[in-house]
Amino acid sequence: MIDQPSSRDELRAVVTLVRRRWRLRAALRGAAIVLGVSVGWLVVGGFLLDAVRFSPAAILALRVLGYLAVTAVVAWYLIRPVIRKVTDEQVALYIEEHEPDLGTLVVSAVEQTRQAEPAAPGLAELIVADAVRRMHE
Repeated sequence: MIDQPSSRDELRAVVTLVRRRWRLRAALRGAAIVLGVSVGWLVVGGFLLDAVRFSPAAILALRVLGYLAVTAVVAWYLIRPVIRKVTDEQVALYIEEHEPDLGTLVVSAVEQTRQAEPAAPGLAELIVADAVRRMHE
């Protein structure tokens, strides 16, 4: 006999999927910023090197500054947002910000799954099931 996944398991699966997409979106945004800064630094560095007539000291200094700048931008805009801990409540708020039709249903459902023993288990299960159904729509 195959067990059907419970509404709580489905809610966790949806929240996990949204969390992955959120991280992917943050990574793509960070990669775009890193690419933009890198290209910008190449252009600015080229103009600066031309202005100082490609002296060896300027080449070395601009190369070191470029590596430091790109490393800092990668750490700040790519790595930091991706490794940040995102709670289920934050994901639920993110879902509700992007789908206002859900109201506070997802946050309520996540809160119900957090409680070890809800006051009204039948009501909690209905809230979670309704949230899952509406998110799938």
